[in-house]
Amino acid sequence: IQERKSLKGTAIDTIEDYLASNMNQEQYLKEQNIRRSLFYQYLDIVQEFDFDLYEKYTQNSIENTKQRFLTLNEKALLIIEKINSDVKLPNGTIRKFDILDFYEEGLYVTKDICDIVQKTKKIDQSSKIVFKNFVEKNKILGPKSFFNKKQVLEERVIIHVEFDKRGNMIDGSGHIVTEEEKLSIMDYLVSHNIPLSKVTYNAAFKRFKENTLFIDENKAKVNTKNFT
Repeated sequence: IQERKSLKGTAIDTIEDYLASNMNQEQYLKEQNIRRSLFYQYLDIVQEFDFDLYEKYTQNSIENTKQRFLTLNEKALLIIEKINSDVKLPNGTIRKFDILDFYEEGLYVTKDICDIVQKTKKIDQSSKIVFKNFVEKNKILGPKSFFNKKQVLEERVIIHVEFDKRGNMIDGSGHIVTEEEKLSIMDYLVSHNIPLSKVTYNAAFKRFKENTLFIDENKAKVNTKNFT
């Protein structure tokens, strides 16, 4: 008891300083180099000796939790909206929003955002499924798929092959993708701050094959579908 009384002043000063800092608890503890266990000990002391201050702390925690939920909710709604949107390219082509758009627009998904999507009533079930499929298909969470650059460069890939009515390849049709073209696809990802993985390379290669990869620079979003 005597030890708790001796810490009373420090405990009250610490909690008052925390509330005035406008930092979240993690930031404050790191900034002040205070152990979490000690901070909770201070809280326990404040609850005993200055209940009004303890009530202020409790209310602050509730508000921070609400704000965090709203922020995550807003991020989740934005991602859902983007995933359900179409992209119009300068040549008039319209395609679906893909994983490259996701990274290029600075979007990201965390486990917390996934949890919010599943729990919130502001997002309908069909949009929740679209979100889940997009995250899983593109392996956004967890370890990124290994990208074997050497294997990709050495692999023989032919695109734009034409076939006759019998299903036989027409001689002279098709284009063998060169090493230079493959490197240009990788360079595109790196220059747009997109993590290089099997998923992102395949998405970029799909655009390359459709002759839309390098005309995407000035793309515009159209037909945004809001399912919320």
